[in-house]
Amino acid sequence: MNQLKWVSKLTIIWLFLAASFSSIGEAAQEEKEPLHLGFLIAKDTKNGGFNSYGTLTAAEMAVDYVNNASVLGNYSLELVSVDTPETGDTFDSMCTRSGAIRAYLNFWRSNYTNKSPIFLGGGCSVATEPMAELSTYWKTVQVSFASITPVVADRTLYKYHIGAIPRVTDAHYGQADLVLKYSNVWREVALVAQNENLFQFNLDKIEMYLHSKGLDVRVYRFLSSIPLKGLDSLWADPPRVIIANAYRENFEQFLCQAFHHGVYYPNHQLIVSGWYDDTYWNNINLSVTTNGGLKCDSSHLKVALNNAFAFSSQRVSNSDVKVKFTNKTASEINNDYYNKLSDMGKTIYANSFAMPAFDAILAVSLVLNSTLSKDPDMFNGFNPLDISSNNRASNSKIAKELLESFSNIHINFSNPMGTSGPLKFNETTGDRLGVITNVTQYYFDGNDIRRRTVGNYSRKSKHIELEAESIIFPNGIPHDGIAEINTALFAIMTSSAIIGIIYALICMVFNLIFFKKKFIKLTSPVINVIICVGAIVMYVEVILLGITKSHQVMRYLCNITLWVASIGFTLIFGSLLVKTWRIYFIFSSLKKKSKLAFEPPKDWTLLIAIVILLTVDIIYLIIITSVPASRQNVEVQKKEMSRDLTLLCISEGSLPVFITFFAYKAIYLVIGVFLAFENRKVNIKALNDSKYIAACVYCTVVACIPLVPIGILQALIDQNVRYAVLSLGIILSVFAILSLLFIPRMVGLYRIRNDNSVDTALNFKLPTSKGSKITAPSNVGMTETIKVLQNKINELSAKLDKYEGNDKEGMQSGYVTDDDISQGKDIV
Repeated sequence: MNQLKWVSKLTIIWLFLAASFSSIGEAAQEEKEPLHLGFLIAKDTKNGGFNSYGTLTAAEMAVDYVNNASVLGNYSLELVSVDTPETGDTFDSMCTRSGAIRAYLNFWRSNYTNKSPIFLGGGCSVATEPMAELSTYWKTVQVSFASITPVVADRTLYKYHIGAIPRVTDAHYGQADLVLKYSNVWREVALVAQNENLFQFNLDKIEMYLHSKGLDVRVYRFLSSIPLKGLDSLWADPPRVIIANAYRENFEQFLCQAFHHGVYYPNHQLIVSGWYDDTYWNNINLSVTTNGGLKCDSSHLKVALNNAFAFSSQRVSNSDVKVKFTNKTASEINNDYYNKLSDMGKTIYANSFAMPAFDAILAVSLVLNSTLSKDPDMFNGFNPLDISSNNRASNSKIAKELLESFSNIHINFSNPMGTSGPLKFNETTGDRLGVITNVTQYYFDGNDIRRRTVGNYSRKSKHIELEAESIIFPNGIPHDGIAEINTALFAIMTSSAIIGIIYALICMVFNLIFFKKKFIKLTSPVINVIICVGAIVMYVEVILLGITKSHQVMRYLCNITLWVASIGFTLIFGSLLVKTWRIYFIFSSLKKKSKLAFEPPKDWTLLIAIVILLTVDIIYLIIITSVPASRQNVEVQKKEMSRDLTLLCISEGSLPVFITFFAYKAIYLVIGVFLAFENRKVNIKALNDSKYIAACVYCTVVACIPLVPIGILQALIDQNVRYAVLSLGIILSVFAILSLLFIPRMVGLYRIRNDNSVDTALNFKLPTSKGSKITAPSNVGMTETIKVLQNKINELSAKLDKYEGNDKEGMQSGYVTDDDISQGKDIV
């Protein structure tokens, strides 16, 4: 029982103390003097301009946090705005110069006792600029939160301006750098801008910037009129990519015209400003009538806006760091803002600059805290309209101290966090620092148009980080036209290449079927198969060279065609080279009086030589395709008097790589020509095909002669001419090689089977002691033919004995080996 009494007494004491402290706190709050802060926005914008009324709710939320934290000591912050009864509509800038000037002067003429020398506003760029001019003259500090005009960043003209949000300059350069990121497919761009400083200030700089990068730029300026006029020439011939910047009402007009002219994704790409309200495009009551009586509702604008890229500074940070004075993250505060608008029935006024306005209040409160801590009475009697010299000097001193405090916020308060990013300001320009430029993209989810963040941009590094192309370009990149190879020319060359492939396969099959015949075996059937494979590879090269319609495909084809051409050439000419070398080896041995019983190079020796040549090829190709400076890349060339682009395969060190490549292949040709020349007197056609091989070598050299200047001067030669010459050179030279190697064998084999005349097929030119030709008569029976061949074999055996006795009287124009004798026996 006693315990219950004690509990009751303690409870009563606790409630008494709590009530007492609460009363003391309320009394202390009541005792604080109000410090009036001018907050100028644009509410009535029926005549055009940006409506910033929705930012007031966020500013009021920030004021509550500041006052609850007792940031200003004996002062409490109070906003003077369009909703303040004493000021009302006189404090509405209406997003006009005159409205801003009127509101600014009305504030300083008002009867408020304590006025902050810092003034916030004026709610849009049009209203901000005259306020910045007045602040310079009247020695007051202006903080803008819904203005991104780059004009006021000039401290020589606007000494006392602070921006709570980064200037639009970063976003404009981000738009340009996005075009440059895809300059391989976008070589022409249209810059469309409303005739206001916000959009015009950077326009000439962006035009020059893109021009310096080799792009064609078309600029369209239009007046702030409804309906929108002056874009007829744009719609008559629109480029693939258009950068458009305007206030919302004029941007509606632009989108409506774009919809009716079919200028939207996937055929075109729009890049726009990103500070429009997200909920605006879903307004079902939206109705637009533009030039020529064209009408649009929200569904039409959604179609035109779909897949458009938008650039703007980050409004809501995704950081987990708590915002100063709030113990909440930026996203939580942003959610509170939308909830409060909903509770107040003001959802339609949701504004993308709400969080920068919140940050502006936080920054101002911190600066006031720093200044008042030095002199609590500093602002007493502050009146910029008093133009006496003493007062102006005092006001100038205060303004400079305030600017210094803005520059040192991050130092004095240990990097305080705002809702958009760190509260940090540039000492030279007064611009907000550390806020990311977001790249967002509109997309249609089937019901509404929405926006997602797809990357970010850094102007300092000129780097744009984007999601995968398959996400941001679901239907492919809308690119300028690619100048394709003439359809008829491509069809002719491709058909010829396919016929050539079939021809090479026929030669290969013939070689494989009859490879056991001595008549075919003497030509090294295995090497012949490699030549056929090389021919097929080269005919495939003809087809690949004609594919130019896709930049993505060309990125791979540039290096693939290099590999195909190099390997195909080595397979064909390398095989011819080793065959020619074998003949040269045998005859050079004979000329040096060596023994006839030497072992001539076998086919497997020739295969090893070809493998070595291919290995060297592959190593060389791996090196030049692995090193970035030598790797083949796609370069876009603008055609004269046309929007079509020509895609060229060029590397940074293209000329040295090209010269090295041809010099390396030229070594093959030089050696081949030398060997063919040395073997020119070989006349035993049945035992070797040296003259045909020599003809193949000469044919290849002639075909390669025009390829060198074409490769070096490809940028100066029309791509159809270039393709025709390259393709014809490959097709005709490969066809000639196959024909020279296989047609005589096919004809010879046919004669053997149909004429029963071995000599007719073999066309022996075996030398006798007198150098006369011995040919078996074709009108005798098989028995007599066998006798003649047997006598020939005996004669050859006698000659062998004679040579082995070191009494070699050289053959006049040929040689005979053991294989030759075996051939004669097999035929018998």
